[in-house]
Amino acid sequence: MDKPLDKSQSPEHTPDKPKDENQSFQHIVDKQSKDKSQSVKHKLDEESQQTSVNITTPDITGRKRTIALILLSIIIFLVTAMFAVLAPFFPTLAVERNVNHFEIGLIFAVYPATNFLFSPICGLILPQVGVTFVLFIGILIESCCSLIFGFLPHILDNTTFVTFCFITRGIQGIGFASYQTASLAMTSTIFTDNVAAATSTLEAFGAIGYMIGPTLGGALYEAGGFKLPFLVIGSSMLGFGCIAIFFLPRIQHKNTSAPTTLMKKLLSFPRVLLMCSGVTLLMIIFGVLDVSIALHLKPFHLSPSVLGLFFLPLTIAYGVFSPIFGYLSDRWGYRWFIIGGCFGLGIALIFIGPAPFLPIPLSVGQSIPSMAVCGAGAAALLTPLYGDILASALVKLKGHVETEKADDDHFATICVVSGVFSAFNALGQVLGPIIGGIAITSASITFDWTTSVSNFTNYRL
Repeated sequence: MDKPLDKSQSPEHTPDKPKDENQSFQHIVDKQSKDKSQSVKHKLDEESQQTSVNITTPDITGRKRTIALILLSIIIFLVTAMFAVLAPFFPTLAVERNVNHFEIGLIFAVYPATNFLFSPICGLILPQVGVTFVLFIGILIESCCSLIFGFLPHILDNTTFVTFCFITRGIQGIGFASYQTASLAMTSTIFTDNVAAATSTLEAFGAIGYMIGPTLGGALYEAGGFKLPFLVIGSSMLGFGCIAIFFLPRIQHKNTSAPTTLMKKLLSFPRVLLMCSGVTLLMIIFGVLDVSIALHLKPFHLSPSVLGLFFLPLTIAYGVFSPIFGYLSDRWGYRWFIIGGCFGLGIALIFIGPAPFLPIPLSVGQSIPSMAVCGAGAAALLTPLYGDILASALVKLKGHVETEKADDDHFATICVVSGVFSAFNALGQVLGPIIGGIAITSASITFDWTTSVSNFTNYRL
């Protein structure tokens, strides 16, 4: 009989290691694992510091935000007032200098044209050179060109006079593109939770500038001649620009993607293009009203001053309702205000005509309330559009790239959206007078049909 195998001789049995040796080995493994985990954690912390959202606005209190918004609002008021200040007296002076109407139209049109061309460029360079720098350069260009424009009547040769008017207004449009794009980007960055409310405040002051500009320009022209409007507004603009450079916050950031790449991706999103087309369409409607409302009301034989009052209900309603709709849309969502603005604007356009299919005669009593509703509808439509475009762009771009990279590109996206929004806005300002002029000169197209077609396009949006 075979002897049973001893456990120590069994092939399946491994002699136990001493207890102390096992504990020592386990302690070494645990220590190495702990050191490794701490090393990995430290490395991840360093990477997270490098790849986290790098849009910092140091020491920006609520008081500093308020000061920044006030300064930006005052400057946008002066800029838009300068844009509108030419209307009461420059065409008369130009005709006296034997400048034809086509050349006068070019002098007015070159401003939004250069604004349209350079706004995307400003959006691309903002992340590279800084918001405050571009903003101040825009103010400097605007104010200097305004001061220069006041001295242009001293040029005796008419061709040289027209050429310098054209060049000065074109460069001034570049300044406005720089300021508008930079101010939108700065406002969106420091008011991240109230984008529509903050930008709508700028819109309201801009509307006030457009409204008061002609009246202010006419009063200053009568008081001190051609130079005075440009000297007063231009020097005020330069003074507030110098003040703003010391009080506006410095925004620190970094971006990992080229702004051109972000802009290409942005313009490939259908929703963004749809919203941008809404901005252009609204500006076209305003441009058509500008050039054609006077001829539309010609049967009433109204004076130019009374005709000018027809735009007051639109401008006042837009200026009053823009901050209100901006504040509410930040809390209740942008989309419903955009839809409501489209319907309100469409109804107003039907009654401004009035539309050919309505058995309503044209009357002053019907036109004035319609213009007011048009302004309120435009405020409900345009005010949330920028916030909606920005929100859509941030969500879409974040879904196309890694989260860390999308966070780093947050500020660059804001800058690109600001440039694109300003460009589509200026495009409507260019196309509106052209379309309105074609409608006026065409015998088969009347004002009521023009507003009706605009209304149909607005509803399709």
